Amino acid sequence: KLSDADTLLARSADKRWSRIAEGRRRLAVAPQSVEVRTAELRRRDELGSARDSSVSAWQVYWVGGRFTSSDAMAKAYVALDRLLGRGDDAAELVLSVSGVAPGEADRALQSFAGDNFGALDALLTRTWRRQ
Repeated sequence: KLSDADTLLARSADKRWSRIAEGRRRLAVAPQSVEVRTAELRRRDELGSARDSSVSAWQVYWVGGRFTSSDAMAKAYVALDRLLGRGDDAAELVLSVSGVAPGEADRALQSFAGDNFGALDALLTRTWRRQ
């Protein structure tokens, strides 16, 4: 079941984390292209300090064999699948890295996604089809 979060990892009222950047990015991952939401988070108690425990994260939903970065589309896919009797199988994938500069984080996340996204998709699809 999908949550009502149009907030990648940290809500605006989160007392511990602050989103300092967010966006979207298209990934070329075999055998398809997937759009993910991106965010850079920083601990609120470290804003303006020299200390840095920032986290770079990419988020995407997998719903019944389809990827989407849109909360609304994910909910629509779940509703459609339920109407068609396919169930409501869904997953939220969050890839993150901490303690590195944003450019290095993007390279690390891209490398991980390129190496593992196909396997993650295959695992989710196998699990979904067993039911």
